[in-house]
Amino acid sequence: MITELMYRYAVAHNSSDIEGYADLFTPDAVLYDQTMHYEFARGRAGIIAAAKSDQDKYNPASKVNDGQLHLGKLRHNVTNPVVTLTGNGTATGLCYVQIIAEKPGYGPVVMSQGYYRDHYVKQKDKWLIARRDFYILEWSNWGLAKELGLANGPLPGEKK
Repeated sequence: MITELMYRYAVAHNSSDIEGYADLFTPDAVLYDQTMHYEFARGRAGIIAAAKSDQDKYNPASKVNDGQLHLGKLRHNVTNPVVTLTGNGTATGLCYVQIIAEKPGYGPVVMSQGYYRDHYVKQKDKWLIARRDFYILEWSNWGLAKELGLANGPLPGEKK
């Protein structure tokens, strides 16, 4: 059930299913970017706000309710899930994430690779993400990340 939760996260994020995405988290969940050292979102309202912002930037077509699956400019692919049960209704997990970006006029390219480290809680017979920490190991295409508004500041090797 927890590995399926990891996959559901990616599908909901990629298709901008905002309510479905928010439903994967506890009401007080925290999303934290360990690479850039900032809290990305906290609580249901924060998670919904972040998902709406991502939808506006990367997947505005998903606002069209035509019954089709609209994937955005970014795809989060999760692999190699490992889950450890830590107690009655608690667990931790780790999975790799590869972010594929749609480069205009070119096609899909690997933008970054990393992993998620999670804490899970079982509530009402359903596993939910209580905390997700992002770790980006490699910006394979820092220039594209900057072009799409995901990276701020100078490119590696550029002067500030």
